[in-house]
Amino acid sequence: GTVTAQATGLPIAGASVLANRNTCCGNGYATTAADGSYTITGLAPGSYRVSASASGHAPEFFNNAYDYNAATLLALSEGANPGGVNFVLAPEAKITGTVTDQATGLPIVGAQVNATRDTCCGGGGATTGADGSYTITGLAPGSYLVRAEAVGYVEEYFDSTYDYHAATFVAVAEGVTAGGVHFALGPGGSISGTVTDQATGLP
Repeated sequence: GTVTAQATGLPIAGASVLANRNTCCGNGYATTAADGSYTITGLAPGSYRVSASASGHAPEFFNNAYDYNAATLLALSEGANPGGVNFVLAPEAKITGTVTDQATGLPIVGAQVNATRDTCCGGGGATTGADGSYTITGLAPGSYLVRAEAVGYVEEYFDSTYDYHAATFVAVAEGVTAGGVHFALGPGGSISGTVTDQATGLP
């Protein structure tokens, strides 16, 4: 098949195309040529879920699906070579924000921020820079659970909650950057005590 850009209609060279067998096990992989074409070879008979991704674009499943469960399965028999498994990739969505210290307001360098799609599958991550800012790229449209963590701080979900179920999901669209997804991390509390042997009383 081929991989092209939705915005320009031009072929995308160097795009990654994956074919994963619907039942265990087996998969294949190819990279698109200068004309956007690819061929995945050496596949066993079965049904495959095929996906494509490229820098600057939203990853996509065949046929025009962003959700794993909505992908069209491609049935492959021995010696078959189905063509026309084409992808037209939309511009990527992004999530941006900052991670700061709750007590001081200063940026936290090297914090890890991860975005997980609410439906299977997809997401991405980024590390904060010197100013505490981050940008998660390569996202498909959808709603994302965003989480920040750093050494010495308590993990937090957007928006200002420690509870996964209370998190606010961040919605993004094709080619859109969702900004203002900020975190202020605190040091958290601690629990301490001792563990002794019941019979001897020794630690």
